[in-house]
Amino acid sequence: MDDSARKAEERIYRLKVTLADIRPPIWRRLLIPAGATLADLHDAIQACMGWQDYHLHQFIVGDEYYGLPDPDYEGFVDMQDERLVLLDEIIPGPRFRFNYEYDFGDSWLHEILVEEVTPADPVRRYPVCIGGRRACPPEDVGGIGGYAYFLEAIRNRRHPEHQEMLEWAGGSFDPEAFDLGQANEALRGIEEEEEASVFHTDAVDFVFYTGTPPYLQFYLFRPDQHEAVDRLEAMLEAGATGDDIPWETIERIGVLMFSADEEGFSANLYLVKGQVAEDEVETLVDAVDEMLGELPLGPEGGVLVVYWMEEIAVYDLAGVA
Repeated sequence: MDDSARKAEERIYRLKVTLADIRPPIWRRLLIPAGATLADLHDAIQACMGWQDYHLHQFIVGDEYYGLPDPDYEGFVDMQDERLVLLDEIIPGPRFRFNYEYDFGDSWLHEILVEEVTPADPVRRYPVCIGGRRACPPEDVGGIGGYAYFLEAIRNRRHPEHQEMLEWAGGSFDPEAFDLGQANEALRGIEEEEEASVFHTDAVDFVFYTGTPPYLQFYLFRPDQHEAVDRLEAMLEAGATGDDIPWETIERIGVLMFSADEEGFSANLYLVKGQVAEDEVETLVDAVDEMLGELPLGPEGGVLVVYWMEEIAVYDLAGVA
């Protein structure tokens, strides 16, 4: 670790994360090292707010956008890789503000205020949530308008959708509830979700994160990059997390976005333009099939959608179990 990175680790940002345009306000107060990445902050916000990380997200810092670059959105937004950007690189000091958007459908905009910069406490674990108010809205509730309608329905026993909404929310929902202990338990769980693994096939090497169902993200690399992937695998075995990996030194040929439940799975494979020839696509699909066969999936198999160049192909991998 160089001197600048070490100094960043020694400083702590106190951030107040508030959902925009919600009254009364829903907020969390978070302590996180200046040497953390924006990807670390994303994980921390998801955990302490109570989101499930089912949807896409982005950070908006002035005119810059940070997130997970997606070939499907190439040309629309110049998205910088959040895993390669330290908080210390974008935050000039206290009172600085920037935004985090989660779920582009519901469009949950979070306002992030840097309240204070303090020295790190050597006996404290970071990140940590030190305060908050009110429950996070349910996933897929329909944004601000949908959440207002949902609250109206569950509060009014005469509302025509009262019972339906309650059942959808799991039987009950208290908009005033916030449990600091649960928020920090979720933050501690992030450490268990950051382990990555490498799976080799003859056609492609997969690097992916384990322990994060129902959603996984895979990176695809060519086998002829075996030296780089071997180095990556050694780093992982030595305890490195995804944010420690110099991904930019290894040319990816695709990203596989995968979700699964007890009944099966669905997956979207985005192949990078110019890196994959037409006659390679079927081989890569077979490799995905082989790799998925090693995962504990439901008995119903699933569907793989491949986005390649300007083409879209759908494969039924019903044989996977």
